[in-house]
Amino acid sequence: TGIPGDFFNDVHARRAFAYSFDDAIYIEDVLGRVGGYETIGPVPKAFGWAYNDDPALTYDFDLEKAEEEFKLARDGAVWEQGFTMTLLYNEGNDARKVQCEILELNIESLNPKFHMDIRGVPWATYLDMMIGGQMPFFVIGWLADFPDPHNFVVPFATSAGTFSGWQGETLI
Repeated sequence: TGIPGDFFNDVHARRAFAYSFDDAIYIEDVLGRVGGYETIGPVPKAFGWAYNDDPALTYDFDLEKAEEEFKLARDGAVWEQGFTMTLLYNEGNDARKVQCEILELNIESLNPKFHMDIRGVPWATYLDMMIGGQMPFFVIGWLADFPDPHNFVVPFATSAGTFSGWQGETLI
């Protein structure tokens, strides 16, 4: 409701969501017990020579900036009209569920017209929907199959990549 098919084509909408996620809380509450850390871009810090640690390439949690971006999104229509959207995660993955809940809490706190519906989906259905490009907003992760930055750049940042390709995105 209130979400056109090209909603995330608007850079301000994307920035607003990026500023709305509290990495520190997620790392502390979920990843802290396993040594999680914030990374910039698709390449983890473990690949030091390929890792780009330029802080200008990331969005720190900042609800004031998120509000500013929401007010700019779609020429102000997002802030004025609000929205209801569904954010999906795969059932049984509590870490992904928490990511969704953090985003939901922060975004809904900005504007009473913003509503997030968090929904768990069975893994088989989730995969079919993701591969078919039927999930405009979802949480996913990736573990290395082999220790090379290529294993992260290609899936997330190329048109032939597992995730970006399935979403019709061409980043590199």
